[in-house]
Amino acid sequence: MVIFLDLQGAFDHLQYNSISNSLDEINFPSHTIETLKDVLTDRKVTIQTAQGPVSWSQQQGCAQGSCACPTFWNLVANEIICEEWQRNVHLQAFGDDFIFVISEPTGPKLKATAQAALTKFQHWTDKHQLKVSTEKSTTILISRLISGPRVKWDNQIIKTSTSFKYLGVIIDNKLNWADHLINMKTKLTHLHQKITRIAGTNWGLNKDLRRKLNKKMAERMILHGAAA
Repeated sequence: MVIFLDLQGAFDHLQYNSISNSLDEINFPSHTIETLKDVLTDRKVTIQTAQGPVSWSQQQGCAQGSCACPTFWNLVANEIICEEWQRNVHLQAFGDDFIFVISEPTGPKLKATAQAALTKFQHWTDKHQLKVSTEKSTTILISRLISGPRVKWDNQIIKTSTSFKYLGVIIDNKLNWADHLINMKTKLTHLHQKITRIAGTNWGLNKDLRRKLNKKMAERMILHGAAA
């Protein structure tokens, strides 16, 4: 079973206290730690109103795109990644996208192991005031079982699907990549239609420019995730 968990606004809700505590846990020069903590100290948000400027202290939020954002998030996420999991439970993360890969010989055991893993993960999210969106989270079953077990997050059943997109690659329950190839074909067809509007056999962009467009756009789309 594969469980994809979607965190709601993970970077926007990242608590400064969580970052500070994570900094205290790493073995790093003290002056560097203090410098990083200073980045989070006495931060305020100010807006202009009809009555004048209004300010309030900022205790959470790490703007995506900033240099420190990935480092701060990875420090906090590293806590759950480094947890001791059962041998048949693997947690994978890229940014704020988390995936559990869980294997068991029977359906009941699979449900119990998956639910235990989610409970441990929820302890981490509650500790750092993070929320999981059950609407965007999903599970898929890669097995000969006719139907997989239903698992819950905070008493809400996580929906089951036959495929989901992770890092731009559509993973299906048969692992034959059919859904990904169909989606890629659709995108490439739309791209080809757009190119034909700006170039024809005897008009528009010359052959060399069309070849460059193909190399930089179509070919990269096709090769994305090819290693998987």
